[in-house]
Amino acid sequence: MFMSDGCKGDRTGQGPDRSGLKIVMVDSLSVQEEDDGRRLPETIRDLCSVLISETKDCDRIFILDPVITRLDLNKTFSLKTAIEKGGAKNVDNPKVIGKLIQKNFDELEVPREFTTRQASNINAGALIEKFSTTESVNDSILIVIENSSTDKYQLNGKQYKVFTSMEEVRNKIASLLCQNDKTNFTLFINPPLLNTGISILPKPVEPKVYSPKSASPRFTKRRINSGGGDLVMVKGSEGCDVCTRYYSAVDNAGRVRQITEKNSTNCCPCGKDIVLRGRTYRMNCDDTGGNRLESVD
Repeated sequence: MFMSDGCKGDRTGQGPDRSGLKIVMVDSLSVQEEDDGRRLPETIRDLCSVLISETKDCDRIFILDPVITRLDLNKTFSLKTAIEKGGAKNVDNPKVIGKLIQKNFDELEVPREFTTRQASNINAGALIEKFSTTESVNDSILIVIENSSTDKYQLNGKQYKVFTSMEEVRNKIASLLCQNDKTNFTLFINPPLLNTGISILPKPVEPKVYSPKSASPRFTKRRINSGGGDLVMVKGSEGCDVCTRYYSAVDNAGRVRQITEKNSTNCCPCGKDIVLRGRTYRMNCDDTGGNRLESVD
């Protein structure tokens, strides 16, 4: 089982191992818009939280040193958390490490350029191909494609498993680190379906099963700041997860992206208590619309 906190410490007697993680994209990052700035989305925060393996053959703690790269803009943004020994804090304890990482993420503001659309006149496929053979040549390469209908992704003549969630990616990273704790990683998020040796391999065609004809997807149009333009919400895609509202939306280029809104009163009405990772929180609201989850433990 892989968890983000709650363990009493590294029972092997070793300190946590650190591994590099390059998070690579060629399009906008959907951030969480808050009063004090643009914050990392929950998917990235969860991906980069402390990793704990508690399997029989691997009882270890791992820390990821993530860097987000926008290939089309040639920009990088480090998410690395400084974890230094000293003082009263036990920095070998994963619960302490996890709090330090999340505190760092709370303070990081995502640069505005990382929320802009893909740069024009860019061969995104060529950029990914080059990056994988230069910057990632010694890394373990992982591919995550949201809502993917495919199993394999072909890059530079090699086939890679397509992951559809960050939880799957975390489990794979922990498994690989248990085999070799010196492994570094490159994660391509929603890489393009373009040429230059990159293609999506479709799943085998299955026999069609008759079903009543369904209506075409219906959309509700609204402006979203996080994507940098007009997005069209996909009806029926809206949901809630720990007071975070999420839904799918289509941008002007026809790409589907996931939008999240933290501290949403649609999901958690003002004054409502929730339990999150063993602690109780309440959604407090003020007249200015500044909604915050506050601990009531």
